[in-house]
Amino acid sequence: NLHSSGYIRGFKIINGYAPEYIDQWGYNNGEVGGAIVGFNINLSIDSCIINNNIALTYGGGIFSSACSLKVLYSDIQNNNGSGIYCIGDGSLNILHSNILYSSGYGIETDGMSPNKIAQCQISHNLLGGYFQQAPVVDSIIETSFKYNQDYAVAYRSGGDHYLESCVI
Repeated sequence: NLHSSGYIRGFKIINGYAPEYIDQWGYNNGEVGGAIVGFNINLSIDSCIINNNIALTYGGGIFSSACSLKVLYSDIQNNNGSGIYCIGDGSLNILHSNILYSSGYGIETDGMSPNKIAQCQISHNLLGGYFQQAPVVDSIIETSFKYNQDYAVAYRSGGDHYLESCVI
């Protein structure tokens, strides 16, 4: 039930710090989204550099909750926390982008489906390249998962997973 949309193109977002996030019910959900935070929105991020941002809880680079998130031709690097963290209903599409050197996972999702990752480089992330916590449908095509410390791709639950022409 997405009510609005946003488009971010050609920005450099560097050295951001996530403030404490108190949700609509007054619960402290920690510090999320060092550079970009999206809630219940169609959000496209195109040709951006998201570098050296900090979120102590989730999403050093990007935090998305109940969004349709598209990341295109962007570099997400050196973020404290996962490069991209998505939770709740919605979908995730990452195309022609680099997600490198995160202190968490390159991409971490919980409940987003369907997901598509294509022609990306996801490497040198401390906890792993891609971690999916809930049953989903996803496609990963022509993507490189080199040099992630723990694992390249991991799934906690079931779902339908399609990997084609990837380097792991």
